[in-house]
Amino acid sequence: MGTHQRVDASRKKRGGWWPMALGVVLVLIGLPVAASGAWLFVSGLSWYYLPAGAGLIITGSLLFKRDSLAFWSYLVTYLMTLAWALWDLGLSGWAEAEQLIAPTVILVLVLSTLPLLHGQIMRVRTGVVAAVVTLFGLVGVMTVGAQSVTSVAAQDLVSIENR
Repeated sequence: MGTHQRVDASRKKRGGWWPMALGVVLVLIGLPVAASGAWLFVSGLSWYYLPAGAGLIITGSLLFKRDSLAFWSYLVTYLMTLAWALWDLGLSGWAEAEQLIAPTVILVLVLSTLPLLHGQIMRVRTGVVAAVVTLFGLVGVMTVGAQSVTSVAAQDLVSIENR
């Protein structure tokens, strides 16, 4: 066994439990999200939760297998969540931020598993893509939050002047 193979095997043994544990958690979160999402979809109330729950289940299953496709699966789910939040709420401030906090935390957790996953993942490029997506998400949340605070402050100022 070559030096590279020994280092790779050692690294995978050390933290091999982490992707599997996160995978179980994501499946356990995804099941009720998908189930309630199916009901919401059939009722004509919301289309988002069914594919979001399915994305969490798929990502969790791939993480449990320590498959590098888990990253790409969650990235698609995350981008879909960003699109849905913008479509559902527009630039409405903190309400949008609340919808993006948990998915962004999950993205960071999924990113933490990258060195422990099997498969042909281009780590440098994947890391750059993930960092850019996370950065855009955070900048978007902060921008929307700042706009919300500014509009609330302006409304307070108008109400004070009208007294």
